[in-house]
Order: sequence, then C-alpha cells, then structure tokens
Amino acid sequence: MDILIQLLHKALSSVGPFFLLLGLLIFVHEMGHFLVAIFFGVRVETFSLGFGKKLFTVKRGDTNYCLSLIPMGGYVKMYGDDPTVTIPVDQQPYSFLHKPVGARIAIVVAGPLMNLIFAIFIFGAIAMLGEEMPGTKIGDITTDTVAYSDGFRSGDTVLKVDGAPVTQWKEVKDLIEDNPTKTLHFTVQREASGKTEEVVATPALKRNEFLFSTNRQVGKIEGLTLDAVSTMLGVPNPQSVAAKSGLQTLDIIEAIDGKTVSYWRDVERAFADSVGSDKKVWTLTVRAFSEKTEHLTDTPTREIKLDRAALANQLEPIAPAEPKLDLKSDSQPSSLLSRFGLVRSDLFLISVNPNSPAARVGMAAGDEVTKINGVNIVTWQDVLDKVKSFQPEQKQISLTVVHGGIQRDVNVTPELFELPTDQGAMEKRFAIGVRPAILMAPQSVYLQKFSNPFVAFSYGIAQSYEWTKLIAISFLRLIQNEVSAKNIGGVITIGRVASKSFEVGLVSFLKMMAVISINLFILNLLPIPVLDGGHLLFFTIEAIKGAPISFRKMEIAQQVGLVLLLSLMIFALFNDITHLISSW
Repeated sequence: MDILIQLLHKALSSVGPFFLLLGLLIFVHEMGHFLVAIFFGVRVETFSLGFGKKLFTVKRGDTNYCLSLIPMGGYVKMYGDDPTVTIPVDQQPYSFLHKPVGARIAIVVAGPLMNLIFAIFIFGAIAMLGEEMPGTKIGDITTDTVAYSDGFRSGDTVLKVDGAPVTQWKEVKDLIEDNPTKTLHFTVQREASGKTEEVVATPALKRNEFLFSTNRQVGKIEGLTLDAVSTMLGVPNPQSVAAKSGLQTLDIIEAIDGKTVSYWRDVERAFADSVGSDKKVWTLTVRAFSEKTEHLTDTPTREIKLDRAALANQLEPIAPAEPKLDLKSDSQPSSLLSRFGLVRSDLFLISVNPNSPAARVGMAAGDEVTKINGVNIVTWQDVLDKVKSFQPEQKQISLTVVHGGIQRDVNVTPELFELPTDQGAMEKRFAIGVRPAILMAPQSVYLQKFSNPFVAFSYGIAQSYEWTKLIAISFLRLIQNEVSAKNIGGVITIGRVASKSFEVGLVSFLKMMAVISINLFILNLLPIPVLDGGHLLFFTIEAIKGAPISFRKMEIAQQVGLVLLLSLMIFALFNDITHLISSW
C-alpha cells in the first residue's frame, strides 16, 4: 500500500510540468490546423483549449472558442469533416471535405508543421538564453591507450585543432570523427603546468558506437574521453588513520586545505605536492554520498584532519592483502594515500539489488571486491569482463570481498538479464546485480549564447534539423530491431521527463519541449490512419487517382489504424509502468 501511495505522489508531482509541456504542444499543433483552415475558408465550428466538459465558451463569428476541463492540449472541429453527413449545396464552400484536395492536404500538414516551427523558435530562444555545452577539458587518460601514446594527458584542455579555435567538445569530436586516417594537430593546455603544447594524432577508422548516426564508421582516438573519476573515496580498513579520523567509504572530498578538488587526480596531486615537505596535517572537507537522490548537497559537509604523526601508530596493514607498512616510504602520492588508508572507490559497491545473485550470497553496499577467482582486481572492468564472459558450465564465480576490515570469499552464480547498452539497445548478458561506486566528476562546460536573434534563429533551424534526423533514425533503428521496443514510452514517461527537466531549469525544460515537439511532428506524419499522416496518404492517393477513396475502404483503414494506435499506446503504458516500478 505504501508503494502505491508513493507512486501516486510521484505521479502527481509530475502533473504540472506534464500539462504545461504536452498541453502547449498539442495546442500549438491544433492551432496550425485552425489557422490554415480559416485561410482556405473552412468553417471552424469549435476551437477548444483543453478537453472534456466545457468550462467557458464564447462565440466569435462561426467559431465557438472554449476552455475545457482537462488542460491537456485542445482540438479543432471543422464543418463538413464527416463523410457520412450530407452537406447542403449552399454550404459546401465552407465544408472541409468539399475543398480542393490541395487545400485539404495543406490543412492536414499544418498541424505537424506547426510543431516543427515551434521547435525552431524554442531552440532559438534557448540559444539566446544560453545553454551549457560540454567544454574541451579532457578526462582521465590511462597509460595503456592510444590517446596517451599520442601525447594527451589527463586534464588537458583542447584549445585548437589544426589551428582552428574550439570552445566545446562537439567541435573536437566532429573533427576527429570526420577525419579518419588524417593527421590532426591539437593545441592543448596542460592542467598541472598551464603550459601550451602541441599533440599530433591520427584518428583510426572504427565502428561508430552511436546507433543513431548515419555513419556506421567514424574516426576515433582510442582512450580520448571526457570522463574523469570523482573524489569519492574508499576506506577499506576500520583501523586505518583515515577511518579513525572519521572518513567513511563513499565520502566525497570537496576540498583539501581549503582548495577545491574535483577529480581524484586532484587528490593525488595535493598529496604529491606534500611529498618531501615537512607538512604534518591535511584538512579534508568531505560530504557523504546520498544514494537515494545522488545529490551531494543533501548531506552536510564535515572537516577531517589527517595527521602524519598518526602514521607512526599504524602497525597493522591497511588491507588484509598488503604487507606491513614501511613508514619511511611516501615518495608516491598513492603510497601516502594508502598509508592513511585512502583508496579510490572504484572497487567498492554502492548498492546490491534485492534478490540478485550477489544479494543471495550476502554481498552488501560498502563491500570492496579485491579478487575474482583468486586473481587480484585492478579495475572494475576486470569484474565486468569476467562476469559477462561467464559460461553456465562454470557453475559459479569466486569473489573475495572485504567489509569493515573482514575478508571473506563468496561463490556467486551470475544470471542472464536483459540490460541496456550505452547506445540504448537491449542485450542479454550475465550479471550479478551490483552497482560499483564509480562516480564521474562533472564535465567542464562552455556557455553557448547568441545575442543576435537572426543567428539564434539560424541555430534553431540547424538544431531542429539535427534532432529531426536523429529521431527519424531512431525510428529506423527500432524497426531494424537495433534498439529495443522497451524504450518506447508514453504519457507517464513524458510526465517524468517533464518533471525532471523542469526541476533542472528553464533551458532543460524548453529543450525537452522542443524535442518532444519534433517527435509529434514526425509521429503525426506517419502513414497510419487516424493520424494526420493517414489523412495525408488518403488525400495524396485521391490527388493521384483524381477521385477519393471509397468510404468503405477508408472506414476499414481507420479501424485498423485505431487498433494499431491503441495497441501502441497500451504497449507504451506498460513500458511506463514497468520503468516506473523498476526505478523506485
């Protein structure tokens, strides 16, 4: 019962943004039909803002303008749009079905077209308000990648590519993808020194992992990424200096000695700068991670002091697998951090799914996975690779986990789940039902803003074109079964997305409105009877034949289209409810 009440509360919290978003888009759609119908002399009997019981009505000319109970869109009732009703000869000039086929096509197309035009103006407004785009600051570059070999380093900021200035990551990404096998010259600014240097790299032609692109192969520099590990930490031993000082696994370090740190490499650098100095105490400002909301601002900050002198009393290893500490060895920042009892959080678990294989063998949040089948783990990818490649004949996988300083071995049997890939497709793969404590730091941002309205409008056209292409390709990938039908969402999904984007801010909400408006543009043009695209198909056939389709054929097509549409709506609603429950 509590779950039902909570789900209801969640649904109600989305009602306002949902009505505002979808209601406005449908109203704009109907306004397109209305304006073009009036232009061609069709008598519009009713134009309603909202559906259901009419709360307020005023008549102007031939049209009743209504405000109805349900504020979710609107509708237009045109005179003579019912083929079963006989229209008097003197009234036929005002009848929709008695207008030339070209006029009827224009009236039908006007609704979806208005959604596209509306999206253009929204994207133009966003351009003038300003939108945060990923900047050109590179993330963590590992030493075993092509990017590292080429000369890129963690935290580099790309300033130019082949002499042309770049301000956002999309510019860099496009140049790399569009120039496979071509040597590119990158001007970068090093994070640590601030010096400007040149990196020469040649993108290799690789498979495009982005499913919604027309290019199946693009240029890539392996290992070049914006992703950087955050300052979330692990404290594996409760007897370590870090634990006794008050630090806990999954704490986030926000500052060291008053200096803000954003990446784990910042933490390492702060300790590296102290190597060889007479520094005795480090003051860490930390905040506990809130798994429920994943917003760090929901928890208060704490100040923790790490005293170098306390290391002299650290007689036991910081983890069961490590030797006694060498108190004179702190020449490496990672060594000094580990002596205090601090490690990156990658191999710890944030959560374990109930009734999962991991839960059934007693694994829990806060566990550190140190070995798999007796082999030490270096990165979480080691665990993923071993679990994904599991074969049923293996029976089980042996994991060594540490929690609260206590080490234990567990034998877990992975199960086959249907899980989403990074590209939105669904695939069946083995999993054990755990979530690692891998939290990425926020990426650098560039504020893209156009003060010139003509430039902003041009940007709106370009963005609308890109999103139209992207959504059209997504439909194609759905038909090709490269994207799972489970991604189809309905009104509940729209409500959730509207609510979340509304919470983020005006620009995010407007962008979501523009994208959904383009979705409505494309969906309504699909050649399905009962949709605008179905009417457009009938009228196009009539224009080619020179005579309308028979009423009987049209009636059958409408019934088939209605069944298809209702089936799609039910399927989308089922997905909505499934996603809503699974995300709880």
